[in-house]
Amino acid sequence: MDYVPIPLIASKEGGDGNVILLKPRFKAFWLRRLLIKTGRHDTLKIHLDGNGSRVWRLIDGSRTIEAIGLFMQNQPNESDEVKLSRLIYFVRTLMQNQFIRLQMFDY
Repeated sequence: MDYVPIPLIASKEGGDGNVILLKPRFKAFWLRRLLIKTGRHDTLKIHLDGNGSRVWRLIDGSRTIEAIGLFMQNQPNESDEVKLSRLIYFVRTLMQNQFIRLQMFDY
């Protein structure tokens, strides 16, 4: 797991302390402008739960997935195997939705 997740989209803190991911609906500038003119939002808001928010805050472009996993293992309430499988599933989902990209870690 020597890959470093790099965030590709913006995020902000919600009122409850959890993270909200902000993904543009369209990459083309003129389409986003058209949405704004019609009164619609140009971004999708994805609300993360407590665990997802904790992981997203650790995705800063410098920590490897392994380092994030070690940090998550120190959190109470679940077995280490469940935490690791949830982390891998979450990172895979973020990657499939193009919220992050993985870069090989150079020692």
